[in-house]
Amino acid sequence: MDGCLAFYYSSSKKALKNMDKFRCTIPQNGLILVAAVMKGVLSVFSKTGTDKLPDLSADKCRSDFNSLRRSVDKLMDIPKHHEELEDMLVQWAMIGMVYASLYGALQAA
Repeated sequence: MDGCLAFYYSSSKKALKNMDKFRCTIPQNGLILVAAVMKGVLSVFSKTGTDKLPDLSADKCRSDFNSLRRSVDKLMDIPKHHEELEDMLVQWAMIGMVYASLYGALQAA
C-alpha cells in the first residue's frame, strides 16, 4: 500500500492525485502495476543478494502485471472479495489524499 500511495500521491504537480478519479479510489490496474514492479525488484534482490538497483525489463514487468491481473480478475468474481478490494482501494485513496495534504502543509511551513 505505501508504495502505491507514494507513487500516486506525491507532491509533484503531475501526480495522479490531481485527477478526480484518483481522489476517490486507486484504480485496480494502478495497484497491479505497483505490485508488479515491486515483485520485480524483490525478485532481483532475492536472486542477487545485493542492494544494487535491479535492472527490470519491460517484458518481465508486463508478464508479472498480466499474471497479477488474472489473479485479481478471479478474485473479483467472488462478490465478497470484490467488495472488500473496492473498499480498500477507496480507503487507500483517502489516506493518500490526507497524506498529500499534510505533506503539502509541511512543505509550505
